[in-house]
Amino acid sequence: MSAVACSILLLDGETAQLHCGAAPSLAPAYAKAFDGVEIGPHVGSCGAAAHRGETVVTPDILTDPLWTNYRDLALVHGYRSCWSTPIFSQHDKALGAFAIYSKSVREPTQADMRIVARGARLVGVAIERKQTEDRIQFMATHDALTKLPARAVQGAGRSSDGRSARLRRPGFGGVC
Repeated sequence: MSAVACSILLLDGETAQLHCGAAPSLAPAYAKAFDGVEIGPHVGSCGAAAHRGETVVTPDILTDPLWTNYRDLALVHGYRSCWSTPIFSQHDKALGAFAIYSKSVREPTQADMRIVARGARLVGVAIERKQTEDRIQFMATHDALTKLPARAVQGAGRSSDGRSARLRRPGFGGVC
């Protein structure tokens, strides 16, 4: 693939909004404009792909009805075609959308589609890993029952008898 730009949009499962996860080759103003857009059947290639749960190919943004509300923005930045694939977890939960933009009117080749499919799977693994790390970090620093941040016993790092206080970690009952 030559002369293309890529983006990874992350899906907020509670709000059904897409947020920019990475878009190093897209125009920054374009990436920012799409941050927070709700998925739906007529929300460009990415919003439609995340909504439908299937790959959406737009060979010509100028004529595709999915782009009615976003066409001018895409054309200002020179994007003429886009294809997007939903990103899924290993349990088929929607995590976002992986997109390829081209500055020319064109359809993806079979090789392009294989690259996009592999990229979406790899990004799905990376997203799941990050979500797992975040969950572990949260569990290590928050009370399991109240979900409030854990804190040092007796403040200032010392207990009432002058010994070092230890952090209370969820699941350990303050024993450690």
